[in-house]
Amino acid sequence: MKSRTGKHEPVIDDGPEALVLTQPGEYGCGLDLSERPNTDGFGYDGLAMPFDDSLLIPRHEWQARIEELEQSESQLSDLIRYEKLEPLNQGSTNYCWANAPVACMMIRRLSQNQPTVRLSPASVAAPLKNFRNVGGWGSDAIKYIQRNGIAPVDKWPANAIERQFQTEATRQAALRYRVREWAECKPRNLDQAVSLLLRGIPLAAGFNWWGHEVTLTDAIWLDGEVAIRLWNSWGKWGDGYGFGILRGSKMLADDIVGLYSARAAA
Repeated sequence: MKSRTGKHEPVIDDGPEALVLTQPGEYGCGLDLSERPNTDGFGYDGLAMPFDDSLLIPRHEWQARIEELEQSESQLSDLIRYEKLEPLNQGSTNYCWANAPVACMMIRRLSQNQPTVRLSPASVAAPLKNFRNVGGWGSDAIKYIQRNGIAPVDKWPANAIERQFQTEATRQAALRYRVREWAECKPRNLDQAVSLLLRGIPLAAGFNWWGHEVTLTDAIWLDGEVAIRLWNSWGKWGDGYGFGILRGSKMLADDIVGLYSARAAA
């Protein structure tokens, strides 16, 4: 069975054409893993739970589980399209590392039947980086989100790097979107990443080869092997809805963290 992919969903693999698909153009990237620690393969000490081995799904079950999700149209990408959740567009900011976990939050809220709210990556990244347009990595964003939450775009525009939006009203609104239940996979561990995706957990994944962090939504079965669907933060990139496919070595992320629950923290 060939996976049900979008008609214009690009496949990024180890071929040279991948370079064209992954050029930022007018968009920013901004992944910086230079300060990422490596403690037994994990880097989110105290911020995210290490992958629980009891969640591991054996490889021989992957194809059947993927086909079941596809046939029932219950993958995260199906939910995103059904709810018409527009992809994030980081524009010229270097805040991919905030866009990816914020997208995880928006997707997880949908899957947990919470109201659709557009959230602002800049409300996380700008104050964290002292209102500079610089890179970071998922740990930076998650630590801030756990403490301060994420502001809705009606309080803080998605790409605004201005202090004027850092008000008490915005701070109070952001606290409603503060979450703590994150889980981390070991870098380049395909089995852990696929196991979480098959359980409906969206992943923020950073790729050194790309210098970019994106959101992973689904495991798919393509041409007899597993591949991974990504949801980019470059607006209508890829298939026109922000989706593309990673396969081969290109799908092995160097930093992977997922959102277990989007329920607001107390």
